[in-house]
Amino acid sequence: MQYEQKLNQLNNDHAEELARERQENEGKLSQLIKSNEKAKKKFESEVMAMQRAVYARDNFTPVSDRELGENFESLSHDIKHLAMRTWKSDQRIWSHEIVKRVASHPILMRRELLQDSIWWILYEMIFCSPFRIFGEEGRLLEKQWSDSFERGTESDDGTFSWPSPTLQTERWRYETVKQCHAALKEPTSELDPRARVKKGFKEARDSVIAAIEDAIMDVAKIDERVTSDIERLVKKAINIWLECGIQRCRIVISMPSSGRNSEEQKLKLVNGPGLDLVLAPLVTRYGTGDGLDLKKISIVSGCTSEVQRYPNK
Repeated sequence: MQYEQKLNQLNNDHAEELARERQENEGKLSQLIKSNEKAKKKFESEVMAMQRAVYARDNFTPVSDRELGENFESLSHDIKHLAMRTWKSDQRIWSHEIVKRVASHPILMRRELLQDSIWWILYEMIFCSPFRIFGEEGRLLEKQWSDSFERGTESDDGTFSWPSPTLQTERWRYETVKQCHAALKEPTSELDPRARVKKGFKEARDSVIAAIEDAIMDVAKIDERVTSDIERLVKKAINIWLECGIQRCRIVISMPSSGRNSEEQKLKLVNGPGLDLVLAPLVTRYGTGDGLDLKKISIVSGCTSEVQRYPNK
């Protein structure tokens, strides 16, 4: 009996000692967390102050949200205008009977089919990455950017996954785009590394023009005026995107996660679960115009996604 009392007393004493130690450790841990949070906030404040000082010396003027919205609205208007083609009567996939069955306004649906195709071409060949328009050299820069920094969220459409947005990530991006942009304007020899940027850019630009021409020629006739409209459209899209690329904030264009569909796949969707046609993509901004608060995401003024759905009938 006496032995059991002593054992119980020892157990109680040990439990009390463990409780005291746990309480002390929790107190120390809480204090460390508070100290760490204070140090983290102080560090972030100092980094932001340094960043503002760097931008002040750089004489950089960020593009306004309103100007960005107007640029994309103008591009969207040009795409809509380009899609107003009269379709040829001998359609391999979108025959008059099929379009009439699917849509109450067949002419409007045909325009929207072309709008969707043009937006997807521009996205996959320009807008999916800050460097895609620089061709093969741009692909190398994409890999270097992605490999050098922490990986971000995987791309739903399988085009390009951007690294997580940080001050370092975005500085690398806009400084590199700025150098590539400058290389396009300067004379270079074949031995100059910048010549690869110019060559890749020209090839990529010509490929975008050819892809849009092919998309239109599949359904409608094309003449010199239409070709000129396509060239102006591609030039405008590239200029808008190059300006986005040198911004301190991150600007991202998002398309539906389902990815691009061929005309055959679109027809299957119309006869199945339904077809979504992109009439305008979503444009978002990460951070402020000065490249601070990069975790803050906002929709650029007037740049919400516009999708037309054609359900199965």
